[in-house]
Amino acid sequence: MTPRNVDWLAGSRVNDWTTQWTYGDVIEVVTGAGAHLDCVMLPKVQSAEQIAWLDLTLTQIEKTLGLAVGGIGIEAQIENARGLVNVDAIAAASPRIETIIFGPADFMASINRKSLVVGALHPDYP
Repeated sequence: MTPRNVDWLAGSRVNDWTTQWTYGDVIEVVTGAGAHLDCVMLPKVQSAEQIAWLDLTLTQIEKTLGLAVGGIGIEAQIENARGLVNVDAIAAASPRIETIIFGPADFMASINRKSLVVGALHPDYP
């Protein structure tokens, strides 16, 4: 994929869609970074509807700011069992999807399993 803006590429992670901060995060980040923003990372994605919401919100902001519609991509973090079950639908939910990121530590916690320490090896793992 060719970068949209070679002068300055930036991405921003917003809060999880289930929090009260997500909407404000998206508005503030996209309004503030505008044409310099390459993508928005949405954590703990569980359904295609969450991606559709972010796509629609980005479209509305891009139109309001006079930016090219579709110019800001989406990175979806899969961090729980429901998200993994729905990963195909999530990946197909928007043409803005650029990356699917798997978060193993949060995923393991979501299924009540021991996890590898993030960034380190588990001592019992061969």
